[in-house]
Amino acid sequence: MAAVTVKRYIAVDLGKESGSVVLTTVTDGIPVQESLYTFPMHVTRMAGKNFWNIYSIFDEVLTGLAAAGAKKLQIESLGVTSWTSDYVCVAGDGSFIGLPLASRGSLPASLKEKFFKKLSASDYYSITASQIRDNGTAFQLFARSKEKNMALENAGQLLFISDAIIYLLTGKKICERTQLSSAGLMNVKNGKVARPVLKLSHVRPKRFHPVVTSGTKVSRLTEEIGEITGLGRLNVIAVAGSAAVSAVSVLPFEEEGSAYLYVGKEAFMGIETSAPVMNDRMLELNISNVRVSESKYLVLKEIPGMEILSSCMNQWKKDGKAYSEEDKLKDDRTGQGLLDLAISEIYKEDNYSILFIELIEESERVLKYLKNHVLHQFYLKIKGGEKYNLIM
Repeated sequence: MAAVTVKRYIAVDLGKESGSVVLTTVTDGIPVQESLYTFPMHVTRMAGKNFWNIYSIFDEVLTGLAAAGAKKLQIESLGVTSWTSDYVCVAGDGSFIGLPLASRGSLPASLKEKFFKKLSASDYYSITASQIRDNGTAFQLFARSKEKNMALENAGQLLFISDAIIYLLTGKKICERTQLSSAGLMNVKNGKVARPVLKLSHVRPKRFHPVVTSGTKVSRLTEEIGEITGLGRLNVIAVAGSAAVSAVSVLPFEEEGSAYLYVGKEAFMGIETSAPVMNDRMLELNISNVRVSESKYLVLKEIPGMEILSSCMNQWKKDGKAYSEEDKLKDDRTGQGLLDLAISEIYKEDNYSILFIELIEESERVLKYLKNHVLHQFYLKIKGGEKYNLIM
């Protein structure tokens, strides 16, 4: 009888609302997840702006890793995921310059107009093949440069949030490839930093360096961190920056063009291809191409409506309004689906509108897409009639 193979991995999953440390045990190829520690993402408000308290977040990560270390198990490696829009400014001596800005809401329309006067939307898309997001990294950098932001001007390097946590754990600075691509800062055709985009913000390409592919061993936990957590000199692996891209990039697609729908702390739908899909229709639909490797691209559309629904569900729970998973489809009191209800409450309740007002228009479009069986219609429009397998 063959011996049972058991391997264990740790994931640090950081979202804009909460973070978690998860232990995955794979027994003969079958994974089982155990959430070890969940924590809020700490935000500090200063001078009218919100900032991520990266040090408090890191302390929470260490608490979760210590919970893993306390189990005294053999762990193969550790990976960190986060979102892509925000970044940490790093000084030449390796220290962080202030706290990273927490990008929420839309940037002023006048700022976007200035951006696209210097680089048209079609030219931006032809370089990056990236979905145009109001709070995307390219626009954040442009806004900070116009403010003559001291942290940005004095930064020797910029790290995405997950890469910053990896740096604190290992002492090694990296830029994970899918993060750069998702942020709209990569030339999707050659996989290098998009110089024309960064030039608008007077940011040198070497500030995003070195670019590494997911699956690359970055380093090991520092001796100090190994002792604090009880995990020793554990290997740290660069994984696809966001949880969604990590999840989708390892789906067992049987053929090119298979479609997927990912719903978690964020929501995406899309297809996997061997080359970017770039045309006027893709730009019109505002669809991203995330470069995973030279021959693997994720063509995807973010669904803000799902984010609204998830956030409203959390708020309703705090308000003592209990809804089940089945209620997501229909609310018996009103006859509305919960996404409809969420959108209607955004209009009339201040606590919802403060959080989500900037997403209303897009959410209504998404709702219409969903009601029209978008997973069938959407992709037929993209490639003119081909059939796609669907993995959910």
